[in-house]
Amino acid sequence: MSDKIQLLLIEDSEPDSRMFMELMKEVKSNPIQVNHVKDMANGVTRFLQKPPIDLIVTDLSLGDTNGLDVVETLTKLANVPIIVLTSYDQHGMVFKAMELGAYDYFIKGELNSRWIFHVLLRAFHEKGKKFQKAEQANQQKYLIDQASDDLKRAIENLNKIQETLTKIEMELTIPMEKVKEQVSQSIAKTSQLLPKP
Repeated sequence: MSDKIQLLLIEDSEPDSRMFMELMKEVKSNPIQVNHVKDMANGVTRFLQKPPIDLIVTDLSLGDTNGLDVVETLTKLANVPIIVLTSYDQHGMVFKAMELGAYDYFIKGELNSRWIFHVLLRAFHEKGKKFQKAEQANQQKYLIDQASDDLKRAIENLNKIQETLTKIEMELTIPMEKVKEQVSQSIAKTSQLLPKP
């Protein structure tokens, strides 16, 4: 199992993908491993494999997928930050991509290793906080559900105890009535035997 942050790069332009990976190599002690594919189909295949993908960087113009369909498909498939690669003339698409769930964007031709690394680590950190919040919410829900279950069980036990006490009371009431009746009869008989004043 890899300890590195797994990045999926979906880019069909050989010069652009080579430039991106060269810039990544400039970062010393880089904890990010790039998994490069050239189209959406192979991107989906790699995403479903191990080690799990932590971040996605994708071009908006791929041969097998049109424009914003890339982001829309990936956001449905992947619960990881998606950064889009764009050119100068695609600002409209970038805004729509962000609306669809893209985390950030890189402009081709303006990339440098420091900026790439900064955005990727920030995205990964935000992903961690997002999952941590989700995990905390899940833990709180679990505790609430557990307390609710315990309360239900306590109420059920109290109801059973109440039913048992009612049954015992009913069982005791009948003999007590008989005892009272017998005592009354004995008193009556004894009264008859006593000499009258």
